[in-house]
Amino acid sequence: MPLEEETATENCDSYFVNKIDSNYGPLGANNYNLESLLPNETFINVKDSPIPKFPNTKKKRKVKILNTLDILISVFLVTPLVVACWRGTWQLMDIYGHYFPQWESIIIGTLVHIIVGISQETFDDLVNKPHKNWMCKTVAFIFMKLYTIVLNAVTNLHWRVDLTCRVEVAQMGA
Repeated sequence: MPLEEETATENCDSYFVNKIDSNYGPLGANNYNLESLLPNETFINVKDSPIPKFPNTKKKRKVKILNTLDILISVFLVTPLVVACWRGTWQLMDIYGHYFPQWESIIIGTLVHIIVGISQETFDDLVNKPHKNWMCKTVAFIFMKLYTIVLNAVTNLHWRVDLTCRVEVAQMGA
């Protein structure tokens, strides 16, 4: 046996003896066979193992820059636009409130949300599959935008009606 393997085996032997002694008492008292506890394969010299490759620092820097850019765009561009869209839709529904009666709005909002929830995966498959014809691509693009607008309006309508009903009930009880 080479010297490196003997040293590794002695270290391993002492590890298992100490482990058994600490957990189960002296090795001889429990009749454990030390040889059955040792692994069968030989130990690998660490000096011969391949050196691990570290990731490229340029790649790390690029990922950090892109993550920072994503956060900045989300915070300073997307969030204000979403808030403006919701606020504008809410304001229009307040101005033209006679077109949005309470119970009809709740029923329509709930039904549209149920239909959209059920058909969302099918709609996504139809719209996002690759189209060869430019007309199909245009229609798919229009349907995606229309879907977003309708879902925004219906969600806003549903929230608005819920809050309006709560305010009316609270005023009636006071």
